[in-house]
Amino acid sequence: MMLRLVFCLSLLGLVFADELPDETKLKGPLAVFSQYLGNWESHTTLGKSQWIKEEFKFVGDSYSEAIVKGRFIEINYKGQFYQSRAILGWNRDEKIYERWVFSSDGKTQYWTGSWDEENQQFTWELNDPTEKFKGSLVETFVAEDNLQSHFQIINLAGDVLMEAKSELILLHR
Repeated sequence: MMLRLVFCLSLLGLVFADELPDETKLKGPLAVFSQYLGNWESHTTLGKSQWIKEEFKFVGDSYSEAIVKGRFIEINYKGQFYQSRAILGWNRDEKIYERWVFSSDGKTQYWTGSWDEENQQFTWELNDPTEKFKGSLVETFVAEDNLQSHFQIINLAGDVLMEAKSELILLHR
């Protein structure tokens, strides 16, 4: 009985294989996410600000892959002081990019973004449910193996609460 079940499932796999998207080939608006895929080493500088009393630098690693049949990508980051998991996708109803971040400090963030093809740049805005902060993240692919980012959180008075600049170097895809 078990052998017959395995045989039937393998036949179904052959029949439906062409209908399943290849997770390594992101299509349509998701194609821009292909640039994130792979292993990256990051070098980050947190600038002095209201939340950060002295500038400091740290190194981290991340791994990005397509998930859920190529409908999203997942970015797993591990640094010296912080870990996170981000899920990036395209909301076809709203026609916007979305980014959910789950971090080791227990916080969750939701971002919406847009892609600038000419400048090879994502611009993300933090959606703060408390409406106490504004956040921006600009990620620029300066080369196939180099991503630079600028992250900033400000309060409603315009004071910089936190600012970081990172350079990510692609180790391999």
